[in-house]
Amino acid sequence: MSDVVSLLMPGRLTKWRTEHVHQVDLFEGTAESLFTVKGSAMFTVGVMTKSIAAAALAQIYYVINTMRPDNRLEGVGTFYFVVLGDMLSFLLVFNANIAYSRFWEARGHMESFCNAGHCLMRKLLFSSDLRLGTPEVEEAVNDVQRYIRAFLILMIQDLRTTNDLSRVPADTLTSQEKEDMQTARRRPLLVLGWMQMVLRRLCRDGHMTERLQLRIAADLEHMSQAYHGCTKIRSQPMPFAFMQLIAVVTRLYCFTVPITFISAFSYGITVPTFIMGLIYFGMNDVSDHLADPFGIDSNDIHLEVFLRQIDEDFVNYYTEWIMLRRLPGQGPAAPPAEGRPSATVARMQASLRVQAGLRNASSVGPVAERCSKCKAV
Repeated sequence: MSDVVSLLMPGRLTKWRTEHVHQVDLFEGTAESLFTVKGSAMFTVGVMTKSIAAAALAQIYYVINTMRPDNRLEGVGTFYFVVLGDMLSFLLVFNANIAYSRFWEARGHMESFCNAGHCLMRKLLFSSDLRLGTPEVEEAVNDVQRYIRAFLILMIQDLRTTNDLSRVPADTLTSQEKEDMQTARRRPLLVLGWMQMVLRRLCRDGHMTERLQLRIAADLEHMSQAYHGCTKIRSQPMPFAFMQLIAVVTRLYCFTVPITFISAFSYGITVPTFIMGLIYFGMNDVSDHLADPFGIDSNDIHLEVFLRQIDEDFVNYYTEWIMLRRLPGQGPAAPPAEGRPSATVARMQASLRVQAGLRNASSVGPVAERCSKCKAV
């Protein structure tokens, strides 16, 4: 069985960041959390380097000030720096607000996809007369759940610009299906078309009413909207002119304002300058990460968790569906070919094996390293 983790994630990221949806890098307010490097915006290489550079310039300003007693730098007026600081604060807050809006919009699109996928499977299994034992029905149900997983995997690849069909598990897309979509540019939308063909075939063969097909088609439309919403955020970055302006003003302010600190802090000027650099450069770094939420950084959206949700919930749906009795008039269930289990049962067993592999791959350390909500698991 192919390991979904290694197939989806880049080579340098070898384990799952989370085992449950709520298990993320939480800030708990403890002393240890204050100095945690993973996921921090203050302790990154770029922020620390620029903050140290600002502190070094501050020390140079202090030395120059002491070497020229007749024309001290501390006599420079503060009005210019007050105006520049107000402008910078406005730009940083505005940038952070836009970046967080993009982040939360992306999270909403992923949630919309999950909701549509779950609704589709529930309607297909529990709002129809489909029952286990009919080969055509089992094949259609298996195809629909495969295509939902394939849609999400291919969407993750699109969002991370790693379009590699060889990374898609063999139990999700067949070799012929992969060959058919080699030239497709928006592969998830092609998968949606395949799902609609399967549902239409069920309706045409009398296994599903046309009304139910239309209701399921609405869920497919929501999945398409989620895909287009996510790709819109991914393909349209923050305007270059705006980001350049913030970067220039931030550096100009942090590298020159220490002149006004000389009279207040004397030779200890490097400490407040360094702290100021961590704050301003850190805010800029946070906005940069939030504006592009589909990467593999600690503060990005954990896209693989949504695949885990689908795998786990679909297995639960299958378990309930298999236990449903056949309706009057449907006749006895067809016996499995050559004594083998049905395709649906085999798919459920395969999903359980995949989940077991994911749990092993997602073990990030002892229980003590997990969030407080998971310590009892």
